[in-house]
Amino acid sequence: MTACPFYIPAYDYASPFSPRVSKCTLCYDRIKGGDVTACAEACPAEAILFGKRNELIDIARQRIREDPDAYVNHIYGEYEAGGTSWLYLSAVPFEKIGFQKDIDKTPPLARAGGFLSMVPAVLVIWPALLGAFYSVAKRRDTIAEVTDTTKKREGVK
Repeated sequence: MTACPFYIPAYDYASPFSPRVSKCTLCYDRIKGGDVTACAEACPAEAILFGKRNELIDIARQRIREDPDAYVNHIYGEYEAGGTSWLYLSAVPFEKIGFQKDIDKTPPLARAGGFLSMVPAVLVIWPALLGAFYSVAKRRDTIAEVTDTTKKREGVK
């Protein structure tokens, strides 16, 4: 939820004792069977379309070209966050309908590269280093124990 730049996944509080994070599943069973989503099929104004991203971008550009007064000359989601699976057209500026305009064009995973490069260090180097510290401490305790036992046998204080 916190990684989504659009705040789409949200808590569903239908049951106060078991809230769930919910989002659209795009009618997975329908798509798997070759159909379009239920909302796209039911929309009489074709405000919701379902299909391949490139085809939808072409349709959106065509709609903007054919009626430039009906739409803002921007396809929201074409470049935001590196390009999304959801594309929007609007008759008013997107910030007026609550869409964020300051979303970086870089895909979120591209920014995670620096962080992900540290994973081997965390998963390999740190455990090895901590294991070495443990071994040294354990060996020191063992040597001290053996020394104490030897001194007691020899009667040395």
